[in-house]
Amino acid sequence: MKSRLFSTAMALAFLSNAAHSGEFSDSLAAAGSILGSSPLKELAARSRVPAAAAPRAVKAWPDAIEQAERATVRVETSGHVGTGFIVRASGLVVTNAHVTADAKIGDDLDILLGKTKLKGKYVATGNEDCRDLAFVQLSGRTDWPTLPLSRVAPKRGLEVVSIGFPGGPEDKSGENPLTVAKGIVSGVDRVYPKSDCLLYVQTDASVNSGNSGGPLLAQDGTVIGVNTWGLTDKQQMNFAIGISDLEKALAQYDRVKHLSEGSLGMMVYADEEKKKLIVTQVLTGRAALAAGVRQGDVLLSYGGKAAGEDSAAAAAFVRWVRELVPGDRTSVTVSRGGAAQTISIVVEKFAPAPVQRLAQYGTPRRG
Repeated sequence: MKSRLFSTAMALAFLSNAAHSGEFSDSLAAAGSILGSSPLKELAARSRVPAAAAPRAVKAWPDAIEQAERATVRVETSGHVGTGFIVRASGLVVTNAHVTADAKIGDDLDILLGKTKLKGKYVATGNEDCRDLAFVQLSGRTDWPTLPLSRVAPKRGLEVVSIGFPGGPEDKSGENPLTVAKGIVSGVDRVYPKSDCLLYVQTDASVNSGNSGGPLLAQDGTVIGVNTWGLTDKQQMNFAIGISDLEKALAQYDRVKHLSEGSLGMMVYADEEKKKLIVTQVLTGRAALAAGVRQGDVLLSYGGKAAGEDSAAAAAFVRWVRELVPGDRTSVTVSRGGAAQTISIVVEKFAPAPVQRLAQYGTPRRG
């Protein structure tokens, strides 16, 4: 009897603790174990809820910026000056492809980290009219300071700063100093008007000439985007490549050591009245035609997921194709004459035509 009373007291203690700690299901399970009670254990299992995403840790802005400065660099080629930041302790630097556009893979670029002048080898680039990212490799150390990438999706209203080397007045050393500009996230998952390849974070933090490739920083000290471009005739409309796209580029580089985008040589159109994605063009001599895709086919699925039926789904298909690695094999399922068939295609390298800009949206200005 005393043993049973003691067990009951212990179980009540666990439940009392739950009321204060909020860990009700865990304490309920512990009480069930003490009493040997299956109903309590079952109730504990039903009461469990997924853990909430950890909130962003907030630092004082000067501290977050000081930390970021240690890993933010100026990138200079023979014709361009931009910004970059170190993402790997091995010395891998991220910047924009348009910053390095006049250099060739393998060239040594001028890098400024703090007051230290360095050389970095230009190792990979995407197409500046699609995946506008490039990588530069520093050498000589394995413990370079780095900037962490955010694991939390940005939300509208989040305070941010853009960091970079925008040029303008020199400091007392005669150098163009690193500067910061504060703002908020104005929008997320923006796709217009730069290209159809990436999703952008929109901010009112300034992205001026020379800022391209620099970090868009949250107050917890993590990077939420790569500053890329703005609109010259629209006040405070600036855009950064989202971290999700950067991480995909890093993963591709780790695997194949290049950032070339994928192409299948086919175009789709969303017929929203018929609720279908229709193949409107299959380019001569390209992979889709060789594999058996035909104009008029209805796209049912790709990469193991349903194709969708509206213009947003068509845009998502294009982004999926661009993320494919040239040389890999993928598949699409189409309907032709009422019969579904899955077609295997070898991914080609993307070679875009010049991007057309629509005047009513403003003129894109690269940072």
